Amino acid sequence: MHDSITKQYEERDSITKQYEDLLIKHEGSRVRNGRHMAYSCPTGYTTIGFGRNLDTRGLSEKEALFLLGNDIINCTNDLECIFSYRFFWEETPIVVRRVLVDLRFALGYTGFRKFKRAIEAINHKKYNTFMNELIDSKWYRGKGKHRLDDNIELIAEWLST
Repeated sequence: MHDSITKQYEERDSITKQYEDLLIKHEGSRVRNGRHMAYSCPTGYTTIGFGRNLDTRGLSEKEALFLLGNDIINCTNDLECIFSYRFFWEETPIVVRRVLVDLRFALGYTGFRKFKRAIEAINHKKYNTFMNELIDSKWYRGKGKHRLDDNIELIAEWLST
C-alpha cells in the first residue's frame, strides 16, 4: 500500500512539473538580479512570477503571509548584521526586536541605516535615547508619525514595567 501511495505522489509531481514547464515557457517572467519583478502583461495587467495576475487574482491570505514571513526573515537577518555586539538578537528584549523589525520593514535596507544615532542607542541598550531619536527624525515629522508613535508606546510601556 505504501508503495502505491508513493507512486501516486511521484506521478502527480511528474505531471505537475510538466504543467509548470509548459506554463513557464508560455507565460515567461521578468527577472532582474535574480528576483522576479512585477510587470505589465500583453493585456495590461500587473503580473508577477509566471503569469500571476495581481490585478484580478491578487494573493490569498496564505500567500500574502508566506511573503510577509520571508520579508520578516530578511529583516531579522539584516538587523543581526547591523548591530555590533555579539548575540544581539538573543539579548535584545522581544518588544525592542518587534519595533526594530517593524522599522526595518517600513524603511527598507537603506532607509533604516540612515537612523545612525538610533542604531547607536540600541547598540548601547539606551532605549530612552532610541525613542528620542525616533521622535527627532524627519520620518516622524512626515509619513512615519503614526507608526513611530505606536512603536514608541510599545517600548515606553515595556520600560515602565
